[in-house]
Amino acid sequence: MARASLQPWVRTVSTVWGGELFSVLTSSVLQMGFIWHITMTTQSPLAVTLASLVGFLPAALLGPIAGVLVDRFAIPVVMISADMSIALVSLCVTLWAWGVGSIPLWLVLVVLFLRSCGQSVHTPAFNALTPLIAPKKMLDRLAGISQIVQQSGYLIGMAVAAWMYPHWGLNSMIVLDVLGAVVASGCVLLSQVRDTRKRTIARQETASAEVKEAARQAWEGFEIIRADKSLLTLLIGAFLFNLAFSPLAALFPLISIDYFKAGTGGAALIEAVWSAGVIVGGAIVGATGGLKKKSHSILLSCLIFGVTTVWSGLLPRSGFVLFVILNAIMGLSQPLYDAPVTALIQQRIAPKYLGRAFALFQSLQAWAMPVGLAASAFFVDGVSVPSFFVFCGSAFLVLTVVLWLLPQVRLLDE
Repeated sequence: MARASLQPWVRTVSTVWGGELFSVLTSSVLQMGFIWHITMTTQSPLAVTLASLVGFLPAALLGPIAGVLVDRFAIPVVMISADMSIALVSLCVTLWAWGVGSIPLWLVLVVLFLRSCGQSVHTPAFNALTPLIAPKKMLDRLAGISQIVQQSGYLIGMAVAAWMYPHWGLNSMIVLDVLGAVVASGCVLLSQVRDTRKRTIARQETASAEVKEAARQAWEGFEIIRADKSLLTLLIGAFLFNLAFSPLAALFPLISIDYFKAGTGGAALIEAVWSAGVIVGGAIVGATGGLKKKSHSILLSCLIFGVTTVWSGLLPRSGFVLFVILNAIMGLSQPLYDAPVTALIQQRIAPKYLGRAFALFQSLQAWAMPVGLAASAFFVDGVSVPSFFVFCGSAFLVLTVVLWLLPQVRLLDE
């Protein structure tokens, strides 16, 4: 391991990912700051819902176009441009506050939307960069470490935000976010990473021709995924997985507070335990590379989610402690799913199409959230929340069986 640490690719990955960790942390701080600002100034659940909606829309709608940008231009340039654009948009809020005073709801919603636009470009660029730096055999472990980077930044960011907002206010969070973008961009520059992909950028004579070319390239990315039957099946399975999970994520606070009577402290504990489980699971995958067969890892994760979710729904009201443990197990199993999916895309798709592949995957997962929440809205009021947990857990188990029976999934490791 000491020898490996001296290899140039290890130093490059460490530099870029170190900046990414700090950027995720500062972005999480500001994101929570915006949510709390909306909550404190409007006292409106509808306003918070709108904030969530504008946060997901760019990833869902702009995914294919974001992928085209990643594949048409050098990835380091795309990452730095996206980071600095997000920071600049956030800085506008501080300038408004200094010039006008109060920060209206519409401005926060516009900023959240524009920040999400930048993030929808940055995320596929970051995922597409790793295979250009690291050896193919290390992608499994790096996918697990990526889970640690993302979840650690999120968990620490929430804690920092809880302290910063009441003491220093939203403007201080914005300044910290700008600093995070500068650090992340500086790390990309310091790493001197180069985009070695062969890219063909055909300049078009008119704007309409440019739009048609971008649409053609976006469709080309879909065709590349569709040609790989195993990967296409996996991505559809991932959509169905998130379809079942998205309403659960929204109901964790409700079942903690209303059913287990654990209060807001219990709901916060569930959030923290989940994140800690993801970090531990990511560390295990990062240290070991996970299961030898990625298909087995994905199926095992689905099975664990199914069993723990059904079990959670069957607990008595006095079973909160066991619910916390089951929640930690669910969090721990998430990297067993996410890391192999990321590594499979990186390994099976040619580098020049990776931006479009990851952006399409991101868009598909983004659509799962509103569809799952909308579908659950018709059932949650008619049944108890624990019963809905049993229903979703059963859906995970059915998905596990279906994926196991499909030859396309079993051939993923071939």
